[in-house]
Amino acid sequence: MLRKVLADRGETLALWLAEIESLVAQSPKYQVECEGALAALREALSYILHADEAATAGASACDFLSMLGYVAYAQMYLHMQKAQAFAGARQLRADFFFAKLLPRVQSLKLAILAGPESLMALRDEQF
Repeated sequence: MLRKVLADRGETLALWLAEIESLVAQSPKYQVECEGALAALREALSYILHADEAATAGASACDFLSMLGYVAYAQMYLHMQKAQAFAGARQLRADFFFAKLLPRVQSLKLAILAGPESLMALRDEQF
C-alpha cells in the first residue's frame, strides 16, 4: 500500500475508480451497491491519506487491500454483464456477490476508521 497507493496520494487509484464509475453508470441493476462500495473505499482512502498517526497505513493495509479486492470483483462482474452469455448461473452468482459479498466493504471501512490504536497497543510478545 505504501509503494502503490500512498506514493501518488491515491491518484492512480482515483483513475481506476473513475473507470468503475463509468461501468456502474451503464449497469443500473447494481448501481446502489457499487456506489456504496466506491464511497466507502474513497472514505477509507481519505482517512488513510489524512491520518496523523504514522501507523495508520500499515494497520489498515490488509483491510484496504481486501476492499480493493471486492471492488475489483465488482468491476469484473460489471464487465461480464455486458456479454450476451451473461445469464443463468452467471447472473445468479453476480446477484449473490452484489447482495452478500460486496457489502463487506462497509465493515472493512469501519475497521479502518477505527484507527490503529488497538493494534499498536499490543507489544511484540503479545502477538
